[in-house]
Amino acid sequence: MISRTEKFNHYQKLLFASALLLLVGFVCSYVYFLNDTIHNVVERQKAETRIASIRGAVGELESRYIVLKDSITLDLASSLGFQTVQNPVFISRTALSKALSVNSVE
Repeated sequence: MISRTEKFNHYQKLLFASALLLLVGFVCSYVYFLNDTIHNVVERQKAETRIASIRGAVGELESRYIVLKDSITLDLASSLGFQTVQNPVFISRTALSKALSVNSVE
């Protein structure tokens, strides 16, 4: 027959093993989530660096666009073969039928 002391020692060992296993699980989870957090911070810094470089490139393109847009004149358009339209025709969309129609300006 198993005495109460032996039974208590058995439960105490089982409880200690369970607590140790739970502690190891918590430590492993902590290390995993810490590593994941550090990885996300590094990736965010890389993304912010890329965003900054792309914004710089967009700013350069916008300034080039403005310079090119301002350099277009009627003389340049005429030299490239564009002509002034005498009777312009505009296309408009009707709200109800969403069909295109031709309207002439007289």
